Amino acid sequence: MSATRTIAMMLLVACTKPSSDDPMTTPDASTTMPPVTCGNGHLDAGEMCDGNALDGYSCGALGLGTGTLACRADCLGFDDAGCTPDDPLDPPMCVPKTCTQLGLGCGTAADGCGHTLNCGTCPQPMPPPKWTAVAAGGEHTCALRDDHSVWCWGRNNFSQVGAGGTPFGYDARPIKLPTANDWTSIVVGHQHSCGLRGTGTAWCWGRGDSGQLGNGMTVSNGTPVQYTEPQDYPYEQLSAGAYHTCALRSGGGLRTCAGAVTLGFPDAIPGYTGSFLETISSGGDESCAVTATGAVRCDVLGDDAITSSTHTYTGVDVGESFWCALAAGGTLYCAGDGIWGQLGNGANLTSATPVQTGSSLYWVEISAGGRHACGITADGTLYCWGANEAGQLGDTTTQRRSTPTYVGTGWEKVSAGDDHTCAIKTDDSLWCWGKGEYGRLGSNGTANAAIPTHVVE
Repeated sequence: MSATRTIAMMLLVACTKPSSDDPMTTPDASTTMPPVTCGNGHLDAGEMCDGNALDGYSCGALGLGTGTLACRADCLGFDDAGCTPDDPLDPPMCVPKTCTQLGLGCGTAADGCGHTLNCGTCPQPMPPPKWTAVAAGGEHTCALRDDHSVWCWGRNNFSQVGAGGTPFGYDARPIKLPTANDWTSIVVGHQHSCGLRGTGTAWCWGRGDSGQLGNGMTVSNGTPVQYTEPQDYPYEQLSAGAYHTCALRSGGGLRTCAGAVTLGFPDAIPGYTGSFLETISSGGDESCAVTATGAVRCDVLGDDAITSSTHTYTGVDVGESFWCALAAGGTLYCAGDGIWGQLGNGANLTSATPVQTGSSLYWVEISAGGRHACGITADGTLYCWGANEAGQLGDTTTQRRSTPTYVGTGWEKVSAGDDHTCAIKTDDSLWCWGKGEYGRLGSNGTANAAIPTHVVE
């Protein structure tokens, strides 16, 4: 305590020294004179205390909190240096409280230390984004959120990430496409991206030297340009190969393609004119479609080369020189290059005839990548197979697999890229794994990942 408080306590004690009749009786003025017997440890006339003889006083009795009260050397007052005050305004006894600790929300409040705190409603953290679609390409990835915005990441050497990306560099976390907020679907090729908008129009950006952007030109563009036929058609589906893009017209079922197939404006593909198509897919230099009769028809650079009608197909996805298709009853068949085990039938062999994959499983989703494929079964279980040197199968290893290999449960959508894979869980969260070069996994880094890694927000 300060000297000021000691003097004050001398005055207080002088006015409040207790007597046997009344503890608050004012002592005789003569007691303020220096006693001649001070130091003998006994209370004598004129002493307020002497050594340990404190006449019943303590830190608490004097309102000084807790601790040890001592007698001054002159026996005329007390030394309260050993007292710890419990006054809430005294910092040594104060333990500040936050608004949250006091149950008053966020901000500041009366914290027990004499401070006035300003509490209020706690700011709510932003909810995690809800992803509705994802497309993994060559060295970049794009995805769609539930607010109809498009986000891309990865290599941006041809502006395939979009105008918001790092020019001629890469982005390791999602970058919002600054154009429009009415996107309904997204596809990506090796170095270009395309999407459908709510108006049914198709737009592409990124590498354009093969005419893959579909705007009649062969230049790259970081801002989406409209995929346009000589006549303006609304589209219901897009697909992107390595260097070409295809679109399925709404209602008419006619597919048109632009890029390595036809330079310039999109054109109808020979062999498809007049055939009503249900769904389309592109990958590498190849494109396939499911016809209204349930057959799969494929072509390479516009040449109608393969027709498979051995099963009734409901969907198809094209990889690099192979394709996989869902058939009635939840069965799955793959055909084409199989040396990496990407056909999933247990053999590392190429097959022109579709072979069944995972015969005991009921498939609802399929995606074919560069040299691997992934599929989801009716119970939400994800399986992958094929090449795995970068961990693109997501099974914690880098061993190739020639049969469907378990990745996990709770999955809803999947997209296999050249050497990486991305998928959306049933809680709308987005995960990627495999080759991490150029930040294509969206993990804010460039390391490979052999297990699903959460895309940063």
